[in-house]
Amino acid sequence: MMVAWVLALAQVAADPEGTGWVLRIESPRLAGLCFVEEYAGQFTIRVTLRNVTGRDREYDAMPRLLEDLRAEVIEPDGQRIRPSDGPHRASEFRTASPLAAGRQVSFPVELGHLGYWHFTQAGKHTLRLTYRSRSGRVRSNEVTFTVLDPGKDDLLARHPLPVVGWPAKDPAEEHPKVFLDQVKVGDKTYLLYRRYLSTRFGGRCQFTALVAELPGKVDLVAAGGYGAGTFFRGTTILVVYPSGTDTLTTLGVDSMSGEVTERLTLAPETGEDVAKAWTLFAGVKFGRREDAPPTGLVTTYAAFVAAVRTGDVAKFCLPHAVEVSGKPDPARGDYGSGMNLPWMKQLFREKVVSCRRDGDDGFLIRTSSSYLHWVQTRSGEWRIYRYGDKPVE
Repeated sequence: MMVAWVLALAQVAADPEGTGWVLRIESPRLAGLCFVEEYAGQFTIRVTLRNVTGRDREYDAMPRLLEDLRAEVIEPDGQRIRPSDGPHRASEFRTASPLAAGRQVSFPVELGHLGYWHFTQAGKHTLRLTYRSRSGRVRSNEVTFTVLDPGKDDLLARHPLPVVGWPAKDPAEEHPKVFLDQVKVGDKTYLLYRRYLSTRFGGRCQFTALVAELPGKVDLVAAGGYGAGTFFRGTTILVVYPSGTDTLTTLGVDSMSGEVTERLTLAPETGEDVAKAWTLFAGVKFGRREDAPPTGLVTTYAAFVAAVRTGDVAKFCLPHAVEVSGKPDPARGDYGSGMNLPWMKQLFREKVVSCRRDGDDGFLIRTSSSYLHWVQTRSGEWRIYRYGDKPVE
């Protein structure tokens, strides 16, 4: 839901209340986008307070309950939004005092400091500020901004996320609906994280986060699900998409806040269809935050899968840790330790069915045919130290 700010036609005359102050919102454009139920507290407007008297003026603090700067936001239906916090003390002006006659001070104010953290309605909103001093009350000009809620016509692709971990233990009718949505806003495309209440609790949009701007509709892979991790954070969702003709972007997204915790842009090797390799982790459910593999391991596993086709897999193993054989073994069957290249070229199943942390610096990746124990070396590379073939029962 994009916020586009424009100056209202009605302008405020110089000092209409006779306080000796003129208050204006000089920068009506937010630095970014804002969507319905998105956290908007960090968005900033620039405010100017001008001294229109013939004398210098000091900052004159008001009593605590009548602090300096208040905001009023009117929703599209004409109703005033009640701020969640009290008024804002204009400390930026206080530090700039005294203000000479005819001079002005300009400072940024976050919407969250004015008590507005999110918006629940789509459409045009109106914002006006009020500055209080012992000389009286002065109001700013009005600005309008439009909150857009991308609907069915704007939705290019939707990627549902499963509920995992302890939230999945709740009755299914109480599970939230969580999506990664590719939406069209004007001539741009964005990736949104959107969480809806379950149908039992009304089904409305509960939370939105802007994840990234996309080059257009993309073939996106999302691995992981909505669930609780550690330290009051969610599990990690791995999101991969082509961000250019020869680049691939990988995001680690917190499944509860939609916050991007990791970002990596890769340039694939010539001739390798790396984008397809990222589908290897599609559908994997990470029950714990620490079970989500780091991006370096995911890319290394993708390269390993490509190497299975050529037989060049030894470079992915720690020295002397895994036996690699190029001779056919008719007696091997579906079970065996070590890597048998003829068997792997025919029967190795590359799709990951589970992944979990194994010790302090290792991971176990399980496919329907095999298990691979990975460890990170001191140089930061990921290498296999144990491998075996064992079908999933």
